[in-house]
Amino acid sequence: MYRIEWRYIDERGDYAEDTSKNRGFTLVEGETEHDMKTTLKEFYASMTEPVKIVDIIYKSDKVEPIADARDKHLIMQKGIVR
Repeated sequence: MYRIEWRYIDERGDYAEDTSKNRGFTLVEGETEHDMKTTLKEFYASMTEPVKIVDIIYKSDKVEPIADARDKHLIMQKGIVR
């Protein structure tokens, strides 16, 4: 499963005031895991305004999760080495 973290180009509300906040999109249909191409296609089809993608994170119950950039930064801050 892919999670797309994104922001509107012309962000508004709480999201405009706090740039650490991102919106999220995940394509979920029962037990079906969609590939990145399908997820991106559905994401862009659902957007009605210009957006920018901040991060794409892959998560699956079938394999060990892959740490995204923020996890790696946290690991480095705490001095933990995997």
